[in-house]
Amino acid sequence: MNAANTCTLQLMAGADEKISDSALVVGAAWRDIRRLRGLRTIGRDLLDDGGPPLETGELDTLGVVGALGPCRMSELADALLVEPSTATRAVDRLERRDLVTRGKAATDGRCVEVALTPTGRRAFDELTRRRRELLIGVLDHFDADEQQQLADLLPRFAEAIADVLDRRTVPA
Repeated sequence: MNAANTCTLQLMAGADEKISDSALVVGAAWRDIRRLRGLRTIGRDLLDDGGPPLETGELDTLGVVGALGPCRMSELADALLVEPSTATRAVDRLERRDLVTRGKAATDGRCVEVALTPTGRRAFDELTRRRRELLIGVLDHFDADEQQQLADLLPRFAEAIADVLDRRTVPA
């Protein structure tokens, strides 16, 4: 890690706090991953409708609806780890682009269900292909043991983040 990354992350910690070298490295990598422009452009040219590229939240929403199949809005928000209003706004944008439809749930007419349209299914399939291609390319930089270590550690890392954030947001 270079000096600029170390300095930036030390500032984020506060003047009186010391951060371990491991935390600095993980923090810098996490920040760099979030900033990668390539990840934001994975949805570019996904649609031939003349509209702008899908935003990250729209891509995530399309991916979840495609993976789950028709689902209630509350299930979608839970799967996306967002507030229901955030999921609703993403669905609104996808619906305007004819990628999803909304209707009453078959099992409970009081609930709204969202599903892919045929155009949405094609976009989801292409998005899935692109994400798979990206991950294969990334994993090619690691040997088999390192790939297994990533597969073992990344889900635990994500769960630890959620756990720490959940404990911070619980009212005292």
